[in-house]
Amino acid sequence: MKLNRNFICREICGEVLLIPVNEEVKLHNGIFSFSKTGAFLMKAFVNGADIPSAAFALTETYNVNADTALRDASEFADALIKNGIILE
Repeated sequence: MKLNRNFICREICGEVLLIPVNEEVKLHNGIFSFSKTGAFLMKAFVNGADIPSAAFALTETYNVNADTALRDASEFADALIKNGIILE
């Protein structure tokens, strides 16, 4: 996966922030922040992870079973893709 070039993802003071730039500023009202697991997945996707590898990393880092991790990673990725934030 790849971050749309119209967004910047940065970790500032321990918080992962997604900042729309260029034309996306008109479509999105402000900066996005994430929960702990959302931030974990966002960083994984920005670094090129696919859904299965991001889900596996979730199981290794958090106390979550593989089925739940895969479902959550898939739903999160689908929302990011649907909103044009992450490109497949």
